Amino acid sequence: IPLKSGSMISLKATSFPIINLQNGQTVIVDLSDGLSEKMARLIESTWNNYRVIHLVEEDDLRSALDKILRVCNYPKVFKRGESFELQGDITFRITGDWIVSLPETRSDNRPGVFVINLIDSHTPNTPRMIKDYLEGLGVKIIDYPQGDDDSLGDIHEVEILKGGTDSPSLIKTVLSLIGRPFSAQVEIPVYQSHRADFKLIIKADFFLKIKGRDAIIDLTGLEPEVISFLEDHK
Repeated sequence: IPLKSGSMISLKATSFPIINLQNGQTVIVDLSDGLSEKMARLIESTWNNYRVIHLVEEDDLRSALDKILRVCNYPKVFKRGESFELQGDITFRITGDWIVSLPETRSDNRPGVFVINLIDSHTPNTPRMIKDYLEGLGVKIIDYPQGDDDSLGDIHEVEILKGGTDSPSLIKTVLSLIGRPFSAQVEIPVYQSHRADFKLIIKADFFLKIKGRDAIIDLTGLEPEVISFLEDHK
């Protein structure tokens, strides 16, 4: 590592591995706390993008990664217990040991979010089908150590409901699933004159109650005037 004075610091990679990040940050990992604090400050003062991390005997993989990720200058690092929300057609709330958000200014097509999980006897590997799906959305799942990710884990079989090929059958399925009582193809008397010589009756595709009020689901296309009349006489 060259210094401003023209001198140079030589570090053995087996004792001081160096991590060069794409954001320009360089992290030197002091595996055995053998680099003096004075020398570490000298390196960091010479190069603004250099950071030195000291690991001690008590550090395990989790605490070591925590120290390293803290100085990588990523836009955001979510820790265990914090969730990352992925917005889209379906909103996902993702948790992990660490969730690393990379800069949005990158021009490549690689994932913009990395989820790091340390696997133990109580933590199963993320199923491959979930990894592949999330990677297509820009989220890379990294499980360490890598194990069997072909199993379905805690994913249970679910019943696949067929909503039908047309709108009425789909609406019937949805209303039945949410337990909402309804009537289909109902004739509803909306208005009657005092002499009973004039009545307005509409045929509703679906009639139901919502928060105690009458409601209809119209699929055939009621005229705007009829809709206005219904709203005035609700």
